[in-house]
Amino acid sequence: MLRAVLSAIFGIIFCASLAWGQAVDLDHYMSVQDLADKLGAELSFSRAEQAYRLTWADLRYRSVVLPVNSQEFWMNQDRHFFSVPTLLDGGVLYVPFEPILSSLQPSKEEMLSRLSVIHPRLDRLSLPHFDEELPLFLKNQDQKTWDIQNAYFYQNETLFVGMDAFLKDQGFQMTQTAQSIALAKRGVQWVFWKDKPVITVIKGSKTETLFSESVPIQKGSQLYFPFSSLLNAVGLMPLWDEASSTIKVYPSLTNVSFSGAELRFQIPQMKEGCPVVSEVVGKTWRFTLSHVKVDRDPFFSEGLGVLRSATLLEDGDNTVVSFTQTKELHPVWDVQEGQFVIRFLPMVKLTEESTATLAKVVLSASSPLWVTPSVKIDGSQIKITFPQSFAEGRIDPTSRFFKNRRLEVTQNQTQVTLVATKASDFSVTQINPNLMVITAKKRKTVLSEPVGVPTSLSQKWIAIDADHGGGDPGGIGSEGIYEKNYTWDISKQLRDKLIQNGFRVLMVRQGDGNPSLSDRVVMANQAPVDLFVSVHINSFVRPEANGTETYYFKPEDKLVAQTVHSELLDALDLKDNGIKPGRLYVLRHTTMPAVLVEPAFITNPTEGDLLAQPEFRTRIAQALFRGIVAYFKAAL
Repeated sequence: MLRAVLSAIFGIIFCASLAWGQAVDLDHYMSVQDLADKLGAELSFSRAEQAYRLTWADLRYRSVVLPVNSQEFWMNQDRHFFSVPTLLDGGVLYVPFEPILSSLQPSKEEMLSRLSVIHPRLDRLSLPHFDEELPLFLKNQDQKTWDIQNAYFYQNETLFVGMDAFLKDQGFQMTQTAQSIALAKRGVQWVFWKDKPVITVIKGSKTETLFSESVPIQKGSQLYFPFSSLLNAVGLMPLWDEASSTIKVYPSLTNVSFSGAELRFQIPQMKEGCPVVSEVVGKTWRFTLSHVKVDRDPFFSEGLGVLRSATLLEDGDNTVVSFTQTKELHPVWDVQEGQFVIRFLPMVKLTEESTATLAKVVLSASSPLWVTPSVKIDGSQIKITFPQSFAEGRIDPTSRFFKNRRLEVTQNQTQVTLVATKASDFSVTQINPNLMVITAKKRKTVLSEPVGVPTSLSQKWIAIDADHGGGDPGGIGSEGIYEKNYTWDISKQLRDKLIQNGFRVLMVRQGDGNPSLSDRVVMANQAPVDLFVSVHINSFVRPEANGTETYYFKPEDKLVAQTVHSELLDALDLKDNGIKPGRLYVLRHTTMPAVLVEPAFITNPTEGDLLAQPEFRTRIAQALFRGIVAYFKAAL
């Protein structure tokens, strides 16, 4: 019916579609009422705003606002754009529904969380039915073999095996009471109940329940476990070798997690010192884990940070970990009891611009350096020590200023040493987490503490989040300037002011980029950030809206919201819309104190003219700086 209605009005809107320069595909339109019904939303219309609004009881999708005669729509106060025009006929608004449905898909953060999700590989624990008259053996990861021909039987099609010797060799301790049999290893307990087919797994304060095929059975002095249930519970997997009548029982890779620059494979029964063979071709690495099997499929999503892709492959009795890097990093690995860990070390290089009296050395890294180095200056020498291992990098071969330059890497630290030809004055500036600049002069300068900033506040990390960017321009100001340019200009000025006064700064958005909300949060949460400041410019469909407002969410956010808002009011002299609690993504998901500021409305003619003035944007940046300093002073 919708297609018939749209076809009837197609002639009316055909010229309009030509004016937009795009053809109209009627199969991709839906009335706002049909869309609301499909999404289970409440639909309302505001005559004042000339817009439809879809709302949900679920706070995650608070609202979708669809202005009439516009190619934009709003999702939870964020503006989006349709690639084709909406259609209005007889008072009914028809919209290209796919962009809205795409906006309601799981966030990237949710996709990243799925990295640890596992999907069982069906029938991986299944074995053939054994003839109890024929030989049968067990073999472990160390290739040790046990004869179990007289130590197994079937009951109700369930295979029971006497496992005492095998479990003892694997390092399990067994205790038995009238109610249960308990196995213990590496701080984990598996309790097999005698009166119910349940296994209770106890890890510290956490308890989980697994359902078993059966309870253990005691025959004389021998205890028999339901074989598949036992292996599944403790993290082992059987592999049948018909030629040798042997069940190979190997450690099972049960989970994978990726955090920061570390890939961690959970292999509960993996022994320390398990052989690992590595090979590399270009940016693709392969690690072969001997006698380790996979009985579940880890879900690798996009957005693995330093990795473009990661896969698990089976190669006979072995498991192969294969991944391709997106950055120039050097992986190092460690085989620990119960896990295989790969860490990705940044590659660093030193480049130099120098004359006989002045030098600038740039230390750049292929990934962020989230550690604070110690700096020691002694006459003509400076030593910068990072409490982190780097992969050894490159140093410019010649220098007109330094007679010696060294980059030394040990297991837990990296040291950069520069020795000048004469006594010099050095300074070190962290431009961003990937870039550090060391300057040296052969003339003495007096370095003073920044005015108004206590020494105790130096080295604090501030994450600055400039809103919008890239293909998301935000609102449009009175001079035709996009909102994204204003937020970036204010954020840059704030960054420079903070660095000049001893703070360290992480720019969550770089240039005209537009990271997703989850990427912005993940970047801040993975860094040692002390405060998160999100810089926005307000906008609304009604031009009368005006004033300054500041948002917070967590209890620890409120103090910084108060100090920053107070400074903005003093500096801008606009209407006070107050500080407000807001369930905004970057406030809800950051792990440090965070604040989101809306200094003025770009859609208000008066305030839009003010925002177009560089001096007004400087006042905003200075007010934010003063508010940040006031917050840290109050929090001391």
